[in-house]
Amino acid sequence: MLSGEEFFDRYGKELDLKQREAVLRTDGPCLVQAVPGSGKTTVLVSRLGYMGCCLGEDLNRVLVVTFSREAAGDMKRRFRERFSNAEMKGRPVFCTIHSLALEIIRSYCRIYDREPFGILTNGEAVIRGIVQKDCERLAAAAAAEEAAAQISLCKNAMKSREEADAIAITGIDFPAVRRAYEDYKKQCREMDFDDLLLYAYRIIKRYPIIRAVFQEKYAHFCVDEAQDNSKIQNELLMLLAEKGRSLFLVGDEDQSIYGFRGADPAYLRRLARDFGEDRVIKLENNYRSCGEVLRLAGLVIGQIRGRTPKRLIGVKAGEGRTAVLEFGTMSDRDDYIAGDHCDCGTAAVLARNKESVLSIAWRLFRDGISFICIPGLAEAFDTEPLASIIRLLEAIWKEEPAEKVPARLRKYLMDRNRTVFLRRVGPQEAIRFLLDRMGFGNYIRNRWSERNLTRIYMKLSILEEIASGCTDLDGFLEMLEQFRAFVKKGGGERGIFLSSIHGAKGMEFDKVYLVDLVDKIFPSCYYITNGSTGAYEEEVRLLYVALTRARHSVEVLQVQQYRWGRPAPSTFEKEIEAHCNE
Repeated sequence: MLSGEEFFDRYGKELDLKQREAVLRTDGPCLVQAVPGSGKTTVLVSRLGYMGCCLGEDLNRVLVVTFSREAAGDMKRRFRERFSNAEMKGRPVFCTIHSLALEIIRSYCRIYDREPFGILTNGEAVIRGIVQKDCERLAAAAAAEEAAAQISLCKNAMKSREEADAIAITGIDFPAVRRAYEDYKKQCREMDFDDLLLYAYRIIKRYPIIRAVFQEKYAHFCVDEAQDNSKIQNELLMLLAEKGRSLFLVGDEDQSIYGFRGADPAYLRRLARDFGEDRVIKLENNYRSCGEVLRLAGLVIGQIRGRTPKRLIGVKAGEGRTAVLEFGTMSDRDDYIAGDHCDCGTAAVLARNKESVLSIAWRLFRDGISFICIPGLAEAFDTEPLASIIRLLEAIWKEEPAEKVPARLRKYLMDRNRTVFLRRVGPQEAIRFLLDRMGFGNYIRNRWSERNLTRIYMKLSILEEIASGCTDLDGFLEMLEQFRAFVKKGGGERGIFLSSIHGAKGMEFDKVYLVDLVDKIFPSCYYITNGSTGAYEEEVRLLYVALTRARHSVEVLQVQQYRWGRPAPSTFEKEIEAHCNE
């Protein structure tokens, strides 16, 4: 085995003193509070190597729980590359919390001879079917999305039945929908992903034999991105790591951005108090971003009261750049990105919602410029109301009889003179005529709440932008399908990265463009109307995460006139502009 000095000389020369302190902490509980860019993954991987190379631990008994399968795979790869030639017993187990929960449930079924349930992967579609019994499809799409989010939150936050029944969603009886969904799963003998966590927790709590099996199997528990864990996830891990077992958590409450899944930054603060000051290590050196980027990020996150005080110490040389740039229209902004990003190394366009990067994706696709995008970007065209508009345009172009389209859309095909007119005009004019002159725009406004309308208008503007370059409906539908297919596969293999801020978590780029920092988009309409301090603070943390993805520069790109109107500037834009003008 290696001594500590030999280990760091061979595998950890780049580690600073605080990072080495964290690597050496292998007994009992430990919380590492790591600012962005502080090398937390390197620390976690190095600690695993130290346990194997210096302490002779059986690494097969070390469980590393990550936020996603991609993160688990990346950490496994980094461990393998860093310690490919090291002599150690076994290898750590890397998995997600849901994989661990499934393993617990399967062990219970095997030991107690129970028939396992299947896994339900389309829960929101099931909920949409339940909701549609009481309202039209267009309204059901938005209501089902919100109902699915609330059902998931109830389980992750471990809400009581009374608390769940007190939740109200406009247009539906949420308690009835929730009960119908649970009944459906029981009848089909299926569990959704949130059920995995709930049942695994109940099994570990109620069955000492199962708990003993997993405590014997794993002697050390490591948790990455601990700030993103929900209450049920935390409670499950605490049960497994009881009786003084080694529990090593790495996280940063300032980067907690999954409140809609039940994550709560206060949890890490409570852990710090429970563990004691000598069991908390702060990694405050940022090795990623230049000084100007860090100063702006520090200004943003400093708004939150009651957070754990941490310094954001820049180690990287150079000042970097932050700026707010204004453009007349979305097209002007997209032209700028298309022409600018090629000269700035790696770059990303980040937004509060994925719909905000769709117009940029279209601009790059149209001009043959390679880009990469997050999965799910193409889903905008499969959701309402875009799906209905596209279906209507297809029916009009193909001269389909009204009975071949869904009943809710037939009235828009009844006036033959109008459908003949729509076949003759360009597709952009056809879309506008359908929305403004045939009443479909009013239909949308009457069936969506204000918090959803801005995102819908964003999607509609993309549809119009694509249509503007086509001379007829046939060409438009063909071009739309090509674009959908390209973004569905994630774009190309290289180029600028287009993503929501959530989708860029854990990534870094030379330059970051932030778009749509306007009222009702970022901060979102939901958090403005919700009115709670905690809800607004999550938006602040989301902006902080976006800023700290940048190595050298951040540009906030503002649009003065959107297709649906002139937006009001958000509080975030004002704060950033004030900083940049100092």
